[in-house]
Amino acid sequence: MIVAIPLALCLLFAWAWGALTPGRLSPDKLVNALEKREESTPAIVAIMPKASAWWGILTPTAAAAPCQKQRCFCLAIRQLLGVWRLPAVTPTRPDGAVPVRSMALQFITRDGQEWRTGMNALPFFSVATPQGFYDQQMAGIPDPKTGKTRSGQNESVY
Repeated sequence: MIVAIPLALCLLFAWAWGALTPGRLSPDKLVNALEKREESTPAIVAIMPKASAWWGILTPTAAAAPCQKQRCFCLAIRQLLGVWRLPAVTPTRPDGAVPVRSMALQFITRDGQEWRTGMNALPFFSVATPQGFYDQQMAGIPDPKTGKTRSGQNESVY
Protein backbone atom coordinates (compact mmCIF):
# COMPACT_ATOMS: atom_id res chain seq x y z
CA MET A 1 0.00 0.00 0.00
CA ILE A 2 2.86 2.37 0.81
CA VAL A 3 4.34 1.79 -2.65
CA ALA A 4 1.00 1.68 -4.52
CA ILE A 5 -0.09 5.24 -3.69
CA PRO A 6 3.13 6.98 -4.87
CA LEU A 7 3.21 4.69 -7.92
CA ALA A 8 -0.40 5.61 -8.77
CA LEU A 9 0.44 9.31 -8.38
CA CYS A 10 3.47 8.94 -10.64
CA LEU A 11 1.34 7.17 -13.26
CA LEU A 12 -1.26 9.94 -13.05
CA PHE A 13 1.39 12.61 -13.57
CA ALA A 14 2.92 10.64 -16.47
CA TRP A 15 -0.52 10.32 -18.08
CA ALA A 16 -1.26 14.05 -17.62
CA TRP A 17 2.14 14.93 -19.09
CA GLY A 18 1.43 12.73 -22.11
CA ALA A 19 4.20 10.17 -21.58
CA LEU A 20 1.76 7.25 -21.62
CA THR A 21 -0.07 8.45 -24.75
CA PRO A 22 2.55 9.84 -27.18
CA GLY A 23 0.06 10.03 -30.09
CA ARG A 24 -2.23 12.35 -28.14
CA LEU A 25 -2.69 15.95 -29.26
CA SER A 26 -0.33 18.20 -27.32
CA PRO A 27 0.25 21.97 -27.27
CA ASP A 28 3.46 21.41 -29.26
CA LYS A 29 1.60 19.52 -32.01
CA LEU A 30 -1.04 22.24 -32.18
CA VAL A 31 1.55 25.05 -32.47
CA ASN A 32 3.47 23.07 -35.10
CA ALA A 33 0.26 22.69 -37.15
CA LEU A 34 -0.30 26.46 -37.03
CA GLU A 35 3.31 27.09 -38.07
CA LYS A 36 2.92 24.73 -41.02
CA ARG A 37 -0.02 26.82 -42.26
CA GLU A 38 2.17 29.94 -42.05
CA GLU A 39 5.01 28.21 -43.93
CA SER A 40 2.65 27.65 -46.86
CA THR A 41 3.42 31.20 -48.04
CA PRO A 42 7.17 31.29 -48.73
CA ALA A 43 9.11 34.56 -48.47
CA ILE A 44 6.16 36.47 -47.01
CA VAL A 45 6.10 37.19 -43.29
CA ALA A 46 2.95 39.12 -42.47
CA ILE A 47 0.22 38.44 -39.96
CA MET A 48 -1.66 41.74 -40.26
CA PRO A 49 -0.84 43.04 -43.75
CA LYS A 50 -3.70 45.54 -43.95
CA ALA A 51 -4.46 48.01 -41.18
CA SER A 52 -5.59 51.54 -40.49
CA ALA A 53 -4.94 53.57 -37.35
CA TRP A 54 -6.67 56.55 -35.80
CA TRP A 55 -6.39 58.80 -32.76
CA GLY A 56 -8.60 61.26 -30.97
CA ILE A 57 -9.76 62.69 -27.67
CA LEU A 58 -12.69 61.20 -25.76
CA THR A 59 -14.53 63.47 -23.33
CA PRO A 60 -16.93 61.73 -20.91
CA THR A 61 -20.23 63.37 -20.02
CA ALA A 62 -22.10 63.36 -16.72
CA ALA A 63 -25.09 61.72 -18.43
CA ALA A 64 -23.00 58.62 -19.24
CA ALA A 65 -21.60 58.22 -15.70
CA PRO A 66 -24.39 55.89 -14.43
CA CYS A 67 -23.86 53.57 -17.42
CA GLN A 68 -20.26 52.63 -16.64
CA LYS A 69 -18.09 51.69 -13.69
CA GLN A 70 -14.56 51.82 -15.12
CA ARG A 71 -12.32 54.57 -13.79
CA CYS A 72 -10.95 54.93 -17.31
CA PHE A 73 -14.22 56.50 -18.48
CA CYS A 74 -14.75 58.69 -15.40
CA LEU A 75 -11.66 60.77 -16.16
CA ALA A 76 -11.20 62.90 -19.22
CA ILE A 77 -9.24 60.83 -21.69
CA ARG A 78 -6.28 62.74 -23.02
CA GLN A 79 -5.62 60.41 -25.91
CA LEU A 80 -7.40 57.58 -27.70
CA LEU A 81 -5.46 55.43 -30.16
CA GLY A 82 -7.02 52.72 -32.29
CA VAL A 83 -6.05 50.19 -34.94
CA TRP A 84 -8.37 48.28 -37.25
CA ARG A 85 -6.85 45.24 -38.99
CA LEU A 86 -7.54 42.58 -41.58
CA PRO A 87 -5.42 39.53 -40.70
CA ALA A 88 -4.24 37.17 -43.42
CA VAL A 89 -1.63 34.52 -44.02
CA THR A 90 -1.25 35.75 -47.59
CA PRO A 91 -1.03 39.55 -48.00
CA THR A 92 -2.02 39.30 -51.68
CA ARG A 93 -5.42 37.81 -50.78
CA PRO A 94 -8.43 40.06 -51.55
CA ASP A 95 -10.11 41.79 -48.56
CA GLY A 96 -13.36 39.85 -48.94
CA ALA A 97 -11.58 36.52 -48.48
CA VAL A 98 -10.67 37.38 -44.87
CA PRO A 99 -13.76 37.08 -42.64
CA VAL A 100 -11.96 38.08 -39.41
CA ARG A 101 -11.72 41.71 -38.36
CA SER A 102 -9.69 42.98 -35.39
CA MET A 103 -9.72 46.24 -33.48
CA ALA A 104 -7.42 47.42 -30.69
CA LEU A 105 -7.91 50.51 -28.53
CA GLN A 106 -5.58 52.31 -26.13
CA PHE A 107 -6.94 54.92 -23.70
CA ILE A 108 -4.56 57.30 -21.92
CA THR A 109 -6.23 59.37 -19.18
CA ARG A 110 -5.19 62.80 -17.91
CA ASP A 111 -3.73 61.27 -14.74
CA GLY A 112 -1.43 59.02 -16.80
CA GLN A 113 -3.34 55.73 -16.62
CA GLU A 114 -3.14 53.56 -19.71
CA TRP A 115 -5.96 51.15 -20.57
CA ARG A 116 -5.91 48.74 -23.51
CA THR A 117 -8.48 46.48 -25.07
CA GLY A 118 -8.76 44.37 -28.19
CA MET A 119 -11.60 42.70 -30.06
CA ASN A 120 -11.79 40.09 -32.80
CA ALA A 121 -14.90 39.49 -34.88
CA LEU A 122 -15.07 35.85 -35.95
CA PRO A 123 -17.97 34.83 -38.19
CA PHE A 124 -17.94 31.28 -36.80
CA PHE A 125 -15.74 28.67 -35.21
CA SER A 126 -16.43 25.44 -37.02
CA VAL A 127 -14.88 22.99 -34.56
CA ALA A 128 -15.67 22.19 -30.94
CA THR A 129 -12.51 20.47 -29.71
CA PRO A 130 -8.75 21.03 -29.82
CA GLN A 131 -8.43 17.83 -31.90
CA GLY A 132 -10.93 19.22 -34.42
CA PHE A 133 -8.96 22.49 -34.60
CA TYR A 134 -5.74 20.55 -35.19
CA ASP A 135 -7.39 18.47 -37.93
CA GLN A 136 -8.76 21.63 -39.56
CA GLN A 137 -5.29 23.23 -39.56
CA MET A 138 -3.70 20.12 -41.06
CA ALA A 139 -6.41 19.94 -43.76
CA GLY A 140 -5.71 23.56 -44.71
CA ILE A 141 -2.04 23.01 -45.57
CA PRO A 142 -1.71 23.15 -49.38
CA ASP A 143 -0.24 20.19 -51.23
CA PRO A 144 3.08 21.37 -52.76
CA LYS A 145 2.31 19.58 -56.04
CA THR A 146 -1.22 20.84 -56.69
CA GLY A 147 -1.51 23.95 -54.52
CA LYS A 148 -4.82 22.66 -53.18
CA THR A 149 -5.50 21.97 -49.53
CA ARG A 150 -5.93 18.45 -48.23
CA SER A 151 -9.64 19.17 -47.87
CA GLY A 152 -9.74 19.56 -51.67
CA GLN A 153 -10.42 23.30 -51.63
CA ASN A 154 -8.27 26.15 -52.80
CA GLU A 155 -6.13 27.85 -50.11
CA SER A 156 -7.79 31.21 -50.71
CA VAL A 157 -11.03 29.91 -49.15
CA TYR A 158 -9.45 29.96 -45.69
